[in-house]
Amino acid sequence: MAIVKLVVGSVARLKGGGPWLTVTKDKPDAGSKFVGVSWFDGTSLAEQVFPRDALEPDENTMKAAEKAEKEAAAKKEAVAE
Repeated sequence: MAIVKLVVGSVARLKGGGPWLTVTKDKPDAGSKFVGVSWFDGTSLAEQVFPRDALEPDENTMKAAEKAEKEAAAKKEAVAE
């Protein structure tokens, strides 16, 4: 199974459904297949650790992150020139 691209701040949902979750802990450099997430359950903050493969990222959030990465890269190139 492919590792799902999630970073701190990503919004995702369990593939089986449920509330939207925000990735709060991630150690990709350590090769971790797990991420820590948090969500508001209506009365309090909940936290849990899930395997990356159990989550599917919110497409709108991923598109916004990709756009921000491209803009940052373009700014770096402009400064370097």
